[in-house]
Amino acid sequence: MPRRPPASVLRTLCAAAAWSLLGALAPVQALPHAGFTLQLDGVPDEWRAPAFDRQWQESQAPPVLRNRVRARMAWTLDELLIAAEVQDADRVDAPAAIEVEQFHQYDSIQVYLDPLGDSIQRMNADDLDLLLLPDGRSGVLRGDELIAELADVRVPQRQAAPLSHRYAARRTAQGWTFELAIPWSGLGVRSPPSGAIRVDLAMNDWVRDHAPGASSAITVQTLRQGGAVSDPPVASEVGTQLWPLSWTGQRDFGFPQRWLSLRLVGGPTWVERALRALGPGRGAVLVLILLAAVAGIGHWLGERRATRHLRRLLMQWPSSPSSPGVEAAPATVAPEPAADAGFDPRDRAFAERAVAHVRAHLDADLSPPALASALHVSLRSLQRHLREGMDTTPQELVLAARLAAAHELLAVGGLRVSEVAFRVGFSDLSHFSRRFRAAYGVAPSRVGPALAESG
Repeated sequence: MPRRPPASVLRTLCAAAAWSLLGALAPVQALPHAGFTLQLDGVPDEWRAPAFDRQWQESQAPPVLRNRVRARMAWTLDELLIAAEVQDADRVDAPAAIEVEQFHQYDSIQVYLDPLGDSIQRMNADDLDLLLLPDGRSGVLRGDELIAELADVRVPQRQAAPLSHRYAARRTAQGWTFELAIPWSGLGVRSPPSGAIRVDLAMNDWVRDHAPGASSAITVQTLRQGGAVSDPPVASEVGTQLWPLSWTGQRDFGFPQRWLSLRLVGGPTWVERALRALGPGRGAVLVLILLAAVAGIGHWLGERRATRHLRRLLMQWPSSPSSPGVEAAPATVAPEPAADAGFDPRDRAFAERAVAHVRAHLDADLSPPALASALHVSLRSLQRHLREGMDTTPQELVLAARLAAAHELLAVGGLRVSEVAFRVGFSDLSHFSRRFRAAYGVAPSRVGPALAESG
């Protein structure tokens, strides 16, 4: 008959199954991707949504001793980011000579992390307890499964090698603030994990200065040599000199079943991912190429819009006396628009008066202020009348008038293209040719009496 397992083993298995079920049922909250660039200076003023944001406050201490903490978390492709603001009117700082295991004996923040989300009842080898002091010092304790096996320790930890991280803290009049960035590689994962991570943040608020107590460090060597190990009793200072509190409302820390489950959501844009894949040097080249392409496309679209508007303007061009040196050229001018074209009659009349003035003074100063002065209106009134009367601007009106006059002169013949361009107010022949082609669809040299008659 097979032997039944000891009752202690059965209890352990049942407890593990229960904690696994509780972990599976625990709600998972969202940890957003950072939408900002971290300036690691200990001042979290650049932090903005989206970010995981949580606040907690002491409620049982006397009102003047009630600390408040606001913590925020986010992530990037490289790091887990944490920042906090601690309001503490009676900060008790740790002395210079102190071990990491003694950091919690002074005002501090403890960050518990389970990057793989696999802890059940006790911390294991991939879990860590990062202790942070207001003066910028930090240290790490790691979970140790061997200690958990060799001794009945509720929070099996040991001091570990320094964790790769960036940490900055600043003391303030209200307390202290900090920013923390932990590379995913330092947490034992190559990239941001796809599953949930588990996190706990806790504050140790001391209200009386004191000498540091003995270190509670436990080493595997001590256990193998038969050293006695037991959980320390609840400190008598709790509730009198010490007010510890985690963001889940616990006063005793280090138990994974109480930690929050956070799943990474969001992420960088495809452009950021592409730049990361290319590397810094090639990424900069790609950015320049993209910027040049965007600028080129924007210029091309702007030119197309300007050309369409200019052609519409020339199609509604009012009949008027001819250009300088030309009797008339009615064949090149479209008829006036009907009265119901949507323009205000008074504004339309003003616009036609502006056209007549421009056509009669193509060689004069036709800048918007000069044109407004010649028509005895303010610049703003000029802009409004032309917009309401012909859906145009002073600059577009002058350009259209010069192009229409140039077309008339070329159709009559007898002048070279350069002479026509100069006579209607263009000082740059290439600019004139480009604008003319955009407006009429042909080069200026292709317009003449014979061509006009055959057209």
